[in-house]
Amino acid sequence: MYRLEGLKTRAQYWYWRMFLKSTDFSVNGRLVIRHPQRVHLGKRVGFNEGVYLNARDHIYIGDNTILSAFVRINTGGLDLRYPVAERRHRSAPVRIGNNCWIATGVIINPGVTIGDD
Repeated sequence: MYRLEGLKTRAQYWYWRMFLKSTDFSVNGRLVIRHPQRVHLGKRVGFNEGVYLNARDHIYIGDNTILSAFVRINTGGLDLRYPVAERRHRSAPVRIGNNCWIATGVIINPGVTIGDD
């Protein structure tokens, strides 16, 4: 199940379909995914305008989940427990359950788990 709007969105759908190994999602606007091989989608996932997924680690998105406009999911970043000169990158997976709606502008950082409903 997918909804397409315009030629650009149709091209995006086919492009992401190759990398995400799924056909059961919709893309309504621009979608940016870094390391798409680490993104795992459930059934009927919806992406709206300006969604950005930075998959340094795995991202799991459950069934019937919608990511509203300008949602950001980051699975990696700097470890702030160390002094500036010694900081290093760390990563942790992000899990989003089934039947979730992630509202406009939400930022989800490494290691976050969001349950069902």
